Amino acid sequence: MKKTFIFFLLLLASVNVFTQSLPRMKDPYVTDAADILSRSELKQLRSDVKSMCDYYSTRIVVGIVSTFDDYDINEYAGKLAENWNLSDENTMLILVKPKSDEERGEAMLVASSDLTDVFTSDVCDQIVHKEMIPHFKNDDYFSGIEAVLEYMNNMSNEAIEETETAVVTSSSDNKESTSSKVFD
Repeated sequence: MKKTFIFFLLLLASVNVFTQSLPRMKDPYVTDAADILSRSELKQLRSDVKSMCDYYSTRIVVGIVSTFDDYDINEYAGKLAENWNLSDENTMLILVKPKSDEERGEAMLVASSDLTDVFTSDVCDQIVHKEMIPHFKNDDYFSGIEAVLEYMNNMSNEAIEETETAVVTSSSDNKESTSSKVFD
């Protein structure tokens, strides 16, 4: 009984240590816990993220951290999303850990389950590799994150246009049955 109690206390302490190492969400749109963005970049990024959130009724959060504390990026993203209460519908998390002398940089784009029809794992990986990483290799984190926002904006606009086209086509007097998938 005593050993079980001690194990429980150690387990609880390790969970508390992990939770305490997570950065506090400083802003509902962008938290730069690694302090890599200039004031003007941070202001611009917050404005752009807020505009997209308002326009698409989607919650987008950018988290920039200096370390994952020896956890892999997937586990860290899950803990961060839980800690920051990002379990809402229509939520996207852009997670960035800049490279340092000790560690390689990493980035991840996470979509809530209701957005995975458009933002599949493959699409998110493609966005990270094609839009973010080229900028990050040059230590231009602001441009990498902006590129993601622009890509997401273009994807969303294309999806809206395709949906509107499908609705117009299927509501016309045409007797043919037409269906359209937003993305395969």
